[in-house]
Amino acid sequence: MDRKTQWLQIKLSFLEDIEIPLNELKKILNKVEISYKYIIKNIIILDSTNNISEQTKQKLTEEINKYLSDTDEGLVELEVEQVNEILFDLEIKSPIIDEDEFISYLARILDSEIEEYDNEINLIKKVDYNEENYSKTPLLHNIRCENIAIFTLKTLDLGIAFIGYMKFRKTLKVTIKVFNFDLLKYLTEEMSSLFDEIEWEDNINWKLLFEREVSQGYREHKKHICQNNLMKSFLTMSKANDGDGKIRLLLKCLLDKGYLNEENYAEITSLNGITRFLQKYNRILKNNLGEHNLWIDTNLGVVFKERDKSDPERIQELSTVESIYAPPEHLLHYVRAYWHQEYVESIFKSVKEKINSTENGIEIIEIVTDYQFDLIRTGKPIKSSRDIDLLLRVKDVQKKSEYIIAVEAKRNAAEFSTVRKDITEKISTKYANIFSGFIAVAYFDKGEQDIEESVVQWGEEEDLIEKLCILCSSTEIDLLETKIISAINRICI
Repeated sequence: MDRKTQWLQIKLSFLEDIEIPLNELKKILNKVEISYKYIIKNIIILDSTNNISEQTKQKLTEEINKYLSDTDEGLVELEVEQVNEILFDLEIKSPIIDEDEFISYLARILDSEIEEYDNEINLIKKVDYNEENYSKTPLLHNIRCENIAIFTLKTLDLGIAFIGYMKFRKTLKVTIKVFNFDLLKYLTEEMSSLFDEIEWEDNINWKLLFEREVSQGYREHKKHICQNNLMKSFLTMSKANDGDGKIRLLLKCLLDKGYLNEENYAEITSLNGITRFLQKYNRILKNNLGEHNLWIDTNLGVVFKERDKSDPERIQELSTVESIYAPPEHLLHYVRAYWHQEYVESIFKSVKEKINSTENGIEIIEIVTDYQFDLIRTGKPIKSSRDIDLLLRVKDVQKKSEYIIAVEAKRNAAEFSTVRKDITEKISTKYANIFSGFIAVAYFDKGEQDIEESVVQWGEEEDLIEKLCILCSSTEIDLLETKIISAINRICI
């Protein structure tokens, strides 16, 4: 995903409905040695390289309170927050309007306040190239529009928006920069009601989801394992036609026990190239050695009992062994830790090709794998609440609607109830509407039954959120792909 540009934001909350004059606030910031980028009303934007310590924060609070007490107008509270900038592009096609008309429309938005608007060159000189508050990170420069309006709301505490706009290829190109997704949603909803024909390629929910990203799991860490030729060969073998169930038996033994016994091995020896994945070992079934006071000489292969070396016994005579067949340690690690997720990912890549080659109006735009998100808390993401194995971004080309589907890879279909429980417990109501639906993909199924469909819910009855959660399971890759395609179409109806 794109690298996020971060800023520090200081919000001033007054006990009374007041504002400090801009020139006075600048004096206070200079006095406490805070280098700001831009100030508007009660919001101060700083480059993320600034370090606002608790001591600096306390000093700023004291200086503002001191000024306010002199004017007898109340006291202030400070909130310092690290925020990501969000860029969102859209086009207004009908009616075709010019830049001046756009500002008039913008002023009609409920609670809107246009603090300032000018051409890009003038505002960039004023903000990004201002010697007093210069930093290498541009605040306006990457909006890339001929004109920029600085927008706030009178009543809603959603922060500030920089809205770029210009005539471009017979349309009005608009780029919105915000630091708050609620403000972005508010603006796009209001603009949609103002303009007859408005389009955008970006997906607000997709952007919001990745604002909650904590890490990309173990993808980078596992690359050296999964890209090994032996692992790739094993993955390819596991996707072959398995009408006789031999691949299923092999995987079940490796996942459950880590090896095959003689009987299991005899059942799968006809698998093409299976010997390259397995090695023969001797496994001790029973050891008749005593439990106490034993001395073992591994060089001689003998055991001495009760510290008596006069009558040693051979070790091999005291053990019962069986022959087993197991993969090398690194391959077994791959099978148990990574194989199923790689298997599911490869299936969805094939599903994407099949869906996108048909003319049913549905198109898979993007597939990403193994991200961790904080979908419980508000504010800055702290730690993962939900590890999502695979994410689909799907578009209905005709309706121009987009859908986000989260996929959970499970070995056994019996884990479906756990998947449903985790979805509701590890995703809060606030973020539930990011997702259009959920799919659980299992390898070991309940007998090749049709897809199993359920519903996950959040909230109360008067404000209930419901999303489809569908189980697709099969050891046959063609059948599994068919089930997944059916589930995607079901969610995107």
